[in-house]
Amino acid sequence: MNMTNKQRKALWICLAIVVASYAVRSIILSAMQMQYYQQQAIRAAQQRAAAKARPAPSPRASSTPAAHGTPNTPASGSALRAHPPRPQIYRVSGAEKRPSQAEASARSGSS
Repeated sequence: MNMTNKQRKALWICLAIVVASYAVRSIILSAMQMQYYQQQAIRAAQQRAAAKARPAPSPRASSTPAAHGTPNTPASGSALRAHPPRPQIYRVSGAEKRPSQAEASARSGSS
């Protein structure tokens, strides 16, 4: 079946619309990508300027609070554990089995 001139013209118009939509989409995505990279460069420049403006902390000043045990950083690990460990019961083929003393002490020491 041969196409008429009217059908051929409609087909060319449809193809032109598809090609134009890809071209426009590509231009829009390129512009958005360029804007994103520009914003990223501006942020990086601002962060570099802020880092240069701020003086570097001395190593002695940053280690002093941790050595004395401030409320935010406890000196001992005991403050981290609020409750004592509970004994655990295991079920082995219907019978209850309590962990041995060595297993219990190993578990409480590792956590």
